[in-house]
Amino acid sequence: MNRNLVFLLLFLFSAFSGAGQIVTDKTFYDFGEVKKEDPKYVDFKFTNISGSPVKIIKYDTPYGVSCRFSDKTIMPDASVLVRIKYTPKRKGEFKTDIPIYVSSNNEPIVLTVKGQALTFNVDERLESPEFKESTEKKIGETFDLKIHVVQKSDREPVANARIEIIWDGMIYRKTLTGSNGTVESDFFPDKYYIVVKADNLGRFESELSIHKNVKDLVIELGPEGTLSQVTEDSADVYETEIIELQDETAIQVEPMAIQDETAENPSFPDKEYGPNNIVFLIDVSVSMKQKGKLNLLKASMIELTHLLRTIDKVAIVTYSSNATVALVSTPASNKSEIIDVITSLEAKGNTAGQKGLKKAYQVLESNAIKGGNNQIFISTDGAFNLEKQDKGMLSTIQKQARKGYKISVIGIKNEKWTVKNMKKIAEEGHGNYIHIKNYDDAKESLVTEVKLQSKVKK
Repeated sequence: MNRNLVFLLLFLFSAFSGAGQIVTDKTFYDFGEVKKEDPKYVDFKFTNISGSPVKIIKYDTPYGVSCRFSDKTIMPDASVLVRIKYTPKRKGEFKTDIPIYVSSNNEPIVLTVKGQALTFNVDERLESPEFKESTEKKIGETFDLKIHVVQKSDREPVANARIEIIWDGMIYRKTLTGSNGTVESDFFPDKYYIVVKADNLGRFESELSIHKNVKDLVIELGPEGTLSQVTEDSADVYETEIIELQDETAIQVEPMAIQDETAENPSFPDKEYGPNNIVFLIDVSVSMKQKGKLNLLKASMIELTHLLRTIDKVAIVTYSSNATVALVSTPASNKSEIIDVITSLEAKGNTAGQKGLKKAYQVLESNAIKGGNNQIFISTDGAFNLEKQDKGMLSTIQKQARKGYKISVIGIKNEKWTVKNMKKIAEEGHGNYIHIKNYDDAKESLVTEVKLQSKVKK
């Protein structure tokens, strides 16, 4: 596959500035509530989608801001990190712009950080932390990987197997295997959620960590209901078997259609569905790193974002050790801004659901739409202990429900024993319990729920 096409697709879905030779993964970051002991820096990724090197020429740092670059030359089809640190010297809200000038653009790329300093350290150093050497070397590197799809019973190749590769919730590839059961593509080192389907052979789906030492990915498909397996290796014997069957591999790439952000979605007309004020309350504790949970959630959120209209609004609150407003309430017409924040979500820390719920209700209430659907989606893979540490949640939810503020609970590949309390929260919040266990659920569940809750009653 032409690598330039890859970057064209990423470009269409990324926040971008200037002439378009440099693509950023985001241009805005909200630190939320910041204490003196918290890390106060964030990395922005700049990717060069042109055919020529681009240099970072200069940058302006307002008071309290420092910058560090993993490299000041961005080679074609490569990326560098721009690390921004803000060091508050007083309590209160802060918001600042950092213009970065690059050789390909006449205008600077403006990065914005904001937050609220609860405490501060007057003696804290201003400098951004240094990059680790390994990070600098790996950014932007791609490598080729062969994906082989075979029948579990006899290891025969499966032609025309449908493969979807999801990266940070967005479709990175949609392709078919050739007559030899093989397809080859290039990857960045990262985690991907891979879905493979074939007629009469069932499906495989899982999150896989893909790196340059993986030369071949072998996916075994069996009859419906059997367990599919995946192995990552470069076995010479298996490679020989594939070469004997080698044929012209048919690769089909389906670019995602770009919807006009101001156009009404025909499947979600204003006359039939009222306006939505949606707040995602997202568990980003470390357990969400496992089994592709965060990737599935991102895919579900992005699918809903594409559906929403100019009359709808979206905010994102994350919770792990602390609760943070990752995205202030934003018109759904700003789809690229919303998707930027969704794709940048990372899992780390412990779980603090109570703090997150309080923050989410504050955001929901301050942006309430009279007569509209005002709804929180709380998403987690864990359990709520409604008898102990989460004891006050139900009374809060009941009180807010009486005001017309709904809450639905999304369980991401969660265990059966967690379901009872999730359903209880959704019931008290006049919403629904939604179980996302695979990619198909992710694409459909949130869209279905928002349509249900915002349907105009006749």
